[in-house]
Amino acid sequence: METFDQVKNTVMEKAKEAKNKMVEMGQEAKDLVRELAGKIKGYGEDRQDALLVLKRDHEMVAGLFDQIKRSESAGATREGLFAQLEYELEAHMAAEEKLFYPTLQKKFQTNDLIPLALDQHSKAKQGLAELSRLPMQTDAWMTKLNELEQNVRQHVQMQETDLFKLARQGLNEGQLQDLGQQINQEEQAFTAGTPDQPSASGKDGSEAAPK
Repeated sequence: METFDQVKNTVMEKAKEAKNKMVEMGQEAKDLVRELAGKIKGYGEDRQDALLVLKRDHEMVAGLFDQIKRSESAGATREGLFAQLEYELEAHMAAEEKLFYPTLQKKFQTNDLIPLALDQHSKAKQGLAELSRLPMQTDAWMTKLNELEQNVRQHVQMQETDLFKLARQGLNEGQLQDLGQQINQEEQAFTAGTPDQPSASGKDGSEAAPK
């Protein structure tokens, strides 16, 4: 018959094995996200105009926020979903800053909505960085996630209400189609070419070094 210490050691070993498997699953989820995101962004959408492409991104990000909030507080699923959220937001913002905003700025030189949009991007990037430094299972992490979601929703509302209207006024359908294809290509290249960035939120709640 096993002694108490033997049983305890067996349980601890099993727990360690389970933890290691969770870490491996989290990394596999991240790798899969990167592989699929590049394929999804370019699939059959090169003929969509820029506003439809950007709206697609907005809807995808909104869905990811919802999925993260419904996921387990510590586990591979939340790890993978947050990795996807990071990549979707970063790729989307990079494409807007490189292509969409300069196009509008060139057309409407005196427009003051572009600086506002860029400021909202800065806040979103700061929110992502702060989330990456916090353990995912804490209340502080969820509070910060809700703040980020609120900032992103405000940005989306302003963009789809005001900037989309300007784009429709200043660009013809052919120009919007060309811009949409460029945005798709830029996002696809960004996702495929971004190096692996492991999450700073460990499964055991330990805080890793900031990015």
